[in-house]
Amino acid sequence: MKTIHKLFITLCTCIMMLSSTSALAQDSDTQKALDLFYQSPQTQPFFKSAYGYAVFPSVGKGGFWVGGAYGNGVVFKANQATGFAKLFQVSIGLQFGGQAYSEILFFQDKRAYDNFVSGSFELDAQASAVALDEGASAKAGTAGAGAGSNGEYATRSYINGVAIFTKAKGGAMIEASLAGQKFTFEPMTEATRNVKGYNKMVPQGLQKPAQEAKPIKPAETIKTPAEENAVVVETLERPDDI
Repeated sequence: MKTIHKLFITLCTCIMMLSSTSALAQDSDTQKALDLFYQSPQTQPFFKSAYGYAVFPSVGKGGFWVGGAYGNGVVFKANQATGFAKLFQVSIGLQFGGQAYSEILFFQDKRAYDNFVSGSFELDAQASAVALDEGASAKAGTAGAGAGSNGEYATRSYINGVAIFTKAKGGAMIEASLAGQKFTFEPMTEATRNVKGYNKMVPQGLQKPAQEAKPIKPAETIKTPAEENAVVVETLERPDDI
């Protein structure tokens, strides 16, 4: 038991180190992950209907006997960044190899969102994720995720107010067990949102096209006859003293 405890401590330490390192590239990776998930017909309806979502561009998972998952993410409400999140998962059992994948959690309503940002959110044994792959577009059409049934599909995908999707990076998803994933949340300041560009970070498909500036017409020159512009000043002479 002591050996397992030591392995757990060591794993958590490695997770913290890797998390801090990956946070450096989080800005651009978050935008790429948002665009990636928005391109899928299975997840696109959620961006338009969900109360909020949390996206994790890169979640690392793997190990032998004692495994774990870790990742940094950004939380959004109404497609506006509200804070940062961290994902941790530790599991004990027979495990081989490793995985790297992106993960997104959609929150159906305010209660689900508030539960997540409370800072002590954890996925239970009922949690499951839909693994997206290169054939997601074809599968979406046969699974009832067409344009005419997006609302129904989204409603059926929520479990306890949360819908989760993953996409493997560089390979097929072997195992997508999410039970035991724990999340922390840190609110984002207005300064951070503006300086790092999170205030403009939305999926490409939801970005408003820039309006073309209307050409400014040069002011018309008003030509006025010189005589009309002349200023006439009448001088009153002082009468001589009597």
